[in-house]
Amino acid sequence: MPPHAPLQAQCHSPAPFSNQGSKDQHSKTDSVQVCVRVRPPFGGHTGGVRGGGTFRFMNESIYSAKNNQTYNFDKIYTSPSATQTAFYSSCVSSLVSKFLSGYNATVLAYGQTGSGKTYTMGTGGDEKGVIERVLDDVYGYKIDAATDKDTVTKIKVGFLEVYNEQLRDLLQPTMSPKDLNVREIDGEVVVQNALEVDCDDYEAATSLLREGIKGRITGGTDMNKESSRSHAIFTLVLEKTRTETVDTIIKKNIVRSKFHLVDLAGSERAKRTGANGARLKESVNINQGLLSLGKVIRALSQER
Repeated sequence: MPPHAPLQAQCHSPAPFSNQGSKDQHSKTDSVQVCVRVRPPFGGHTGGVRGGGTFRFMNESIYSAKNNQTYNFDKIYTSPSATQTAFYSSCVSSLVSKFLSGYNATVLAYGQTGSGKTYTMGTGGDEKGVIERVLDDVYGYKIDAATDKDTVTKIKVGFLEVYNEQLRDLLQPTMSPKDLNVREIDGEVVVQNALEVDCDDYEAATSLLREGIKGRITGGTDMNKESSRSHAIFTLVLEKTRTETVDTIIKKNIVRSKFHLVDLAGSERAKRTGANGARLKESVNINQGLLSLGKVIRALSQER
């Protein structure tokens, strides 16, 4: 087994403009889920953990012999048969249903550099990953929804990255990071001046995904020759407008939801990656960002 596995953190909450349910329908215990996917060894690695420790997998728990502790997760995938399709079906597809019902959702791929996050999300390599499978389901829904003449469904796509603690719009590569500002407007967090493109079909959305991936910043280290040096955030925005006539009065009901699909840069130790100069600065910023994110997820998942 490799020393580390990518973690898939998932959370959902009612969308700001949704009337599709109440917070009481979703307990705090399922607002954040953490799944572990262990990649098979490669590059001559035969198993075990640096430092002499080992991991033991027991149902939905992992025991660390090095520090004699057990860690519990929602799901653990260790078998080679845990394919991209199987992983998506059991871990992500339910979030698509929530998103289509008007709830916000986020999938985060988190783990050490080289642990398989980019492969799982599908922002690198040839095999279809989580993002394209989400697009498959979402646009399949849009085609089916077209039969409802009273409802208009629109889907927009945005693609950002956080590099050295600065935002970059991967759909507007010439835009200065200084022009992208995070703001809270009417209870919704938005990135001002970030581009969101109307996409009528799957092909248009995947074209933007591939175009954005080309502009993402990567670089080689001793642990990963194509290491992601930024956190990439691919966002789907769904807006459904239903028109109803009640007593000759035309009413419009708008439900808006967002699905963030995040491929985080991997956590690093400089002595292992051999990072120095610009690469070392990137590594420091990556680790600082992951530390802050970890605190947020921990706060969300704690019982109150």
